[in-house]
Amino acid sequence: KNEGERSFASFNYLKQQYRPDVLLEVFSGNTGGGSTEMYSGFKVGFGVPISMRSNRAKLAAEKLQIGIREEQMKSYSNAILAVYKGKLMELIPLKQQLEYFDREGEELSRRLILHATAAFSAGEIDFLKYVQILESAKKMEVDYLTSLMKYNLLVIELNNILL
Repeated sequence: KNEGERSFASFNYLKQQYRPDVLLEVFSGNTGGGSTEMYSGFKVGFGVPISMRSNRAKLAAEKLQIGIREEQMKSYSNAILAVYKGKLMELIPLKQQLEYFDREGEELSRRLILHATAAFSAGEIDFLKYVQILESAKKMEVDYLTSLMKYNLLVIELNNILL
């Protein structure tokens, strides 16, 4: 952004140098010598730069530089927007996973552990089956926590992109 502002300021400065100058001056004075008569006057002048042709190339180069900076800024903005949209698309499935766990998965995991414990205590399932059910329930919780971590990291990345 600063580069673009500097280019624009430089262009305006060069442009100002090649514009005609208008001079308007009001004065009062005396003739000097023995007479103390005061008189007033005014001066009007008009200045035209002589070497405008040679400097047109400088103006054109500055104008081109401004155009290049503007295109670079547009390109950079588009790239950031594309990254931002991509990250938003990554966020959708993670949010769905978190909502599923909050809606159904947490209760399912809790019930699996409760029923597996009751069935093992009653002798309806052996230890291997009990451990497999516990592992399945805990895997659901670990998957939830992993999704939550990824979701939070992605939200932080999105916030950093906007800054």
